[in-house]
Amino acid sequence: MPEEVVRPHNDWKKAFGGALPILNETLYQRLVQRFGEVRIAKQGERMMGAYSYDNRYEMINGGEYYRICCPFCAKQNTTDTRYRLWINHRWGVGPDEQEPGQNDKFWWAWVCYNEHCEQHPENTHQLRTWLYTGLGREREGQKIQIAEGVPAAALGLVQWPGRCIRLDQLAQGHIARMYVESRGFDASHIGKQYRVTYCEEVDSKYGMAQGRLIIPIIMQGEMVGWQARTPYDVDWKASGIPKYYNSPGINKRLMLYGHDDAVTEDFCIITEGVTDVWAVGPGAVCLLGKDMSAHQAEIIKMNWKAAVIALDADAGDRIRKINFMLDMPKVYITMPDGKDPADLTQKKFWDLLLSSATQQGVDLENL
Repeated sequence: MPEEVVRPHNDWKKAFGGALPILNETLYQRLVQRFGEVRIAKQGERMMGAYSYDNRYEMINGGEYYRICCPFCAKQNTTDTRYRLWINHRWGVGPDEQEPGQNDKFWWAWVCYNEHCEQHPENTHQLRTWLYTGLGREREGQKIQIAEGVPAAALGLVQWPGRCIRLDQLAQGHIARMYVESRGFDASHIGKQYRVTYCEEVDSKYGMAQGRLIIPIIMQGEMVGWQARTPYDVDWKASGIPKYYNSPGINKRLMLYGHDDAVTEDFCIITEGVTDVWAVGPGAVCLLGKDMSAHQAEIIKMNWKAAVIALDADAGDRIRKINFMLDMPKVYITMPDGKDPADLTQKKFWDLLLSSATQQGVDLENL
């Protein structure tokens, strides 16, 4: 998650001397009035985006978000105490510039990371009522001013979260080695090839990384971020333990995991998760999520002559979006139902890749 700050009422002006503006003061104050404490993620960052092939606005970076404890989770018999409802600062306003004929107010630009309450249209309607027509001061549709903000931070170098030991240097029988090997991987190879470590002693500001696998994201020889993964599996929802903890401030939409190992190949193999990269081997990169960003697409087009799309079995409509974004030779692999690349042996995956390329008339050996 991005770094965040708490802004109770107007104390932020005193604390920061007015240097960091709230981009949508109207929306922020209405959230405070309705829900009390509001947390701000990516303080002061303006939105970046562009219109996609289907004339929808795609956020490259959403910029500033306002976080509250989700009031809708009670419908699912759960309680949110971790401020997991995120509302974009342009919710109800839309992007800086509209394409002719567009009238997108970004009513969709909110998400509940607890129960995905945004998927129910009646919840969006209720938010609009609470924050606009219900408060009566300024009705929906009136002009709301958005402060200019600053560009999102570019990729920067990050440090390890504490004293970390590479997997291949851990003793046999260590929990981290045993977990990786239980997933069918060679722990020594993963340690040496991908520099995966185990956090033995954490720095206090990265407390959530303690006792986790640290998976570095390396681009152009530098560590620009990391993911911390528990070396075990549980019922994540019931436990309340996050499976992954990311380096603070990470912007995954600017990154490709496996970039430096794959960049010497003629084509890249696009997957979703880091274990997919480990399973596939040479040439594999992952999006660190389900959707490809415009920035990731540009990295791919600049560095490879062709792309193999090997997303998980539920990729669905995301394939159409990738097809538009990548103007280059492509091979699409249809994964077996319920499988992702990490579920297949390396031989079985490459057999599937080569047969798919042949069927689709793409000669990957002579690009």
